[in-house]
Amino acid sequence: MASRLLPTNLTVNSSGNATFTRPPSVSVYISHHRSLIVWTVAVLTINLIGALANILTFIATLTYRPLRKSSSCLLLAHCILLDTFITVVTEIGAVLVTLFGDRLFPAHFCQAWGVFVFGPTFVGNWAHALLAFNRFVAATFPHQYRRSTARPVLLATIIIPWVISVVVNVFPVAGNRVRFEMMWPWAGCMVQPLESLAQQLVTSFGTYIPCLVTGMCYTSVLIRSRLSVRRRVGEGSRSTVLNQRYEVSKMLFACFLWYCGANFTLPAAVTFFPRLYFSSPLTQLAFKGLQYVSSAVNPVFFIAVSKNYRDGVILVMTCRITATNGAVGTRGMVTFPRTSQKSSVRSSTK
Repeated sequence: MASRLLPTNLTVNSSGNATFTRPPSVSVYISHHRSLIVWTVAVLTINLIGALANILTFIATLTYRPLRKSSSCLLLAHCILLDTFITVVTEIGAVLVTLFGDRLFPAHFCQAWGVFVFGPTFVGNWAHALLAFNRFVAATFPHQYRRSTARPVLLATIIIPWVISVVVNVFPVAGNRVRFEMMWPWAGCMVQPLESLAQQLVTSFGTYIPCLVTGMCYTSVLIRSRLSVRRRVGEGSRSTVLNQRYEVSKMLFACFLWYCGANFTLPAAVTFFPRLYFSSPLTQLAFKGLQYVSSAVNPVFFIAVSKNYRDGVILVMTCRITATNGAVGTRGMVTFPRTSQKSSVRSSTK
């Protein structure tokens, strides 16, 4: 979501310098109305499918035994739940803002809507960063990792991203040096004034720093996991556990690469190819489309890379949840206790 902090209402002069101007947004909407409708339908469809996929992976994480017994199960579930909220609320809302623009939403609309855009986005960025750090500790300091799986530590790991997001967003919400404002055309709600020190701090602590932490941790974990798998080939159950860890590392690293590709291509285009980018509203829509489906596509990597997630999602979709004695079923799904008729009769006579 970092590219939401960048303008799309710039004009580039003959010398290549960019200047801020407000374009005739109404004329842009009229001239590209059909393309905008097609873009809206496509992005909304992907988000709705992605929301369903996120829900399935969330349920599988908490109910499928090979996933549920993972030490980072709660952290993964937290990240998936945030992705679901972002997909359903933030991304779909951003698409509608792009579709209707200033024809429907007043100028001060962003001061309220910006909380739903940047609040969960910053929480998600830091939640993924702390999940990555958790996996880094597990791979680098396995003997000390048990302390990181204690319930107070896991609870703190879930709460900290929310605290950071509140602290970072309190300044634009209060209008202290920065604020949420609408930018045209198709930029949606942004933190302004652009290129100010306060805006750069909000961007850095909300997006760039957690993404840097995530990238460094997952790169290290992926390398260590791969080397461990090579050294332990043929050691039976130990090798199987390492293969599963390597599989999870690949899955999370693939999600991170997708996030970077979907969200940072727009800032790269603005920085290195401003003339090409700003000369084509359709190009702007294409880059923004990547942003607006980034959280919806994550389940694709979960299912494509991880066999456990494939199996778990299939079991959830086919409702293979048994209900015998509160034990774990033969295919790994969490089961629910069922009171027998005899026991219910006894309880009723007491």
